[in-house]
Amino acid sequence: MESIIKSMIQTFKNLVRRSVTVLYPYDKILVPERGRGLPMLQIDPDTHRILCTGCGECVKICPVGVIRASSISAEGKSKVKEFSIDIANCIFCGLCVQVCPENALEMTYKYELAEADLSLFQYSLEDLVEHARPKVREFWLG
Repeated sequence: MESIIKSMIQTFKNLVRRSVTVLYPYDKILVPERGRGLPMLQIDPDTHRILCTGCGECVKICPVGVIRASSISAEGKSKVKEFSIDIANCIFCGLCVQVCPENALEMTYKYELAEADLSLFQYSLEDLVEHARPKVREFWLG
């Protein structure tokens, strides 16, 4: 009998408690500041050039090998020629961001990446730079 009363008390406490459930996709969750979403390439705000030099450190450190990068040398400086990430197999570990000597990679807050076609998970250099354009986090607007 005592256990039934304790269970009823706990049930009534839960009835008056505020809900922690989010009505997704209508309500968005606030992604933590250190959250890891889609990687993006950084752009220098002054010169509008891609910070990536194509050194290949991120390619070496990636545990699943989803990053491909190559560079060309021009005027004594190295510039990225080709850079792509296969998000379908990415585990979002963030090692590529940590190892980058130029701080050219950053994890975004974009976590809604569902697609019906696997070819849409292939992000090229242009796609990754497009995510670097300054944007307000959508959930701050509403």
